Amino acid sequence: MGGAETGNGSPEVCVCAGVRVSRERSGPADAAGALATRSAGGAPVIPGVQIADIGGGTLMAAVGILSALWAREETGRGQFVDIAMMDGSVAWQVVHVMRWLADRREPARGDTMLTGHHPCYAIYETRDGRHVTVGALEPHFWRTLCERIGLPEFVETQFAEGEKREEMFRRVRARFRERTMAEWVAEHARTTQLDLSFDDVMRPANA
Repeated sequence: MGGAETGNGSPEVCVCAGVRVSRERSGPADAAGALATRSAGGAPVIPGVQIADIGGGTLMAAVGILSALWAREETGRGQFVDIAMMDGSVAWQVVHVMRWLADRREPARGDTMLTGHHPCYAIYETRDGRHVTVGALEPHFWRTLCERIGLPEFVETQFAEGEKREEMFRRVRARFRERTMAEWVAEHARTTQLDLSFDDVMRPANA
């Protein structure tokens, strides 16, 4: 849809409209509701950042506008970019949405692969009360991490369940509590070439 179709009389103009819910969606919907992730056994938690506004709206609009400008270079015609925060926010939840569609299981913090269910993707406290993040879903990242923190016996049990998973969590937590966050960061810097997939949880003053 070019400028003429949007009523401004200029077919080469690109127009972007940002709304909460897509014009094509029927029935009530709320962008905030798409982000509900519950803590284990608890109420939904607030993410602390405006995911719908920034991620679902602004970033999607930026991509749409850039695409429209590129299309205009090729065709000479403007575009109407329709951005809905609800749709953009759902795109951020693709793993949880697919899980729901597959087996009707609602996401809960600590109960899925991306919310801390396995030791390879979790947050650990250090000796000084700070925290480091581990994001080693890929087997080669997990192998390197286990070897560098002295727990090579866990390489082959990355996604274990039950008591084995609990044992892994206990020992990995204990290992990270042996050093301060600064010491772990120094270890990371020393072994960056080995793809050691963990990093510190930074505060604004340190970012």
